[in-house]
Amino acid sequence: MLAIFRTNQFAVNILLILYVLLIRSSIFIVADENWAPTDAGVLAELFYAGVGSTGLYANLLACLLIFLQALMVNMIVGQNRLANKITLFPGLFYILVASSLPEFLHLSPALIANTFYIIAVRELLSIYNKSSSTGNLFNAGLWIGVASLCYMSYLSFVFLGIIAINILIAFRLKAILTFLSGIFVPFFLSAVYFFLIDQLPDFWNSIHLLSFSSEKYAAPNNWETYAKLGFFFFLLLVTIFSYGSYTSKKDLRAQKQISILFWALVFSGLSILTPVTLPIEHLLLTALPLGIFLALSFLSLKPMQAEMFHMLLLIGILFMHLKPYWDF
Repeated sequence: MLAIFRTNQFAVNILLILYVLLIRSSIFIVADENWAPTDAGVLAELFYAGVGSTGLYANLLACLLIFLQALMVNMIVGQNRLANKITLFPGLFYILVASSLPEFLHLSPALIANTFYIIAVRELLSIYNKSSSTGNLFNAGLWIGVASLCYMSYLSFVFLGIIAINILIAFRLKAILTFLSGIFVPFFLSAVYFFLIDQLPDFWNSIHLLSFSSEKYAAPNNWETYAKLGFFFFLLLVTIFSYGSYTSKKDLRAQKQISILFWALVFSGLSILTPVTLPIEHLLLTALPLGIFLALSFLSLKPMQAEMFHMLLLIGILFMHLKPYWDF
């Protein structure tokens, strides 16, 4: 299967939608009536008002968003030459990571927010060695702000933007203020809108700025949750110990951009400090860097090894998705 995606032909990207439908097929078979979005921001609520949070239309929209996100991931890796060979692996493995757990299959606030977060990361990575990066910095902040209005934890990536500025163009107060002003704009415009319709307190409560109670944190309490956390911890270990291979034989620009993706993993972890209930789909914050790093790892393997490991991962994921059928 992987051989199909060992190409840089853009037209082959359309086959990724088939991969999306395959790996997420269980959501159309096994209905999870107990799932409900947690800590949805005002923008996510607009999505739910249009298509609902569950059901056929919501599930189809989730598949479409994952597909579009995968296309953007391929563009990020290809345009910035982050891999030694241009393939469609980054988008493929982003889909795999972002669909790996049953909870990821829903139209969650984090899944919606990932769309805007990926755009923000693309803008951040493009500031390297530019004579004027003002527009990219403002846009990066703007899209992080929009992502945060879907799911508040994405506000932790404010620090990622500051780190990226320091790595790619050196520490400049003007650049940081431009980036921060972009983040401020979506919140300001939203606040103005809710003020005009006399619902400003509701907006204030929806962004959870006042609810830092530790009671909101959800702790794992069964073997399934520990297994899922263990799976992601294993992927993190793979990326940590493979970091040297990711930057090997890369030019300075690619090395710096890969280091920013590594920082994205760090701030995905720090995002637990934001005031949300931390459902399992919170792990979607790691999908972008993990998907890219997994792609780089599989590209370093021999084709037969890559096929075997990918097939094992895919079968294991599908087996876990269909748990209601084998859980007695």
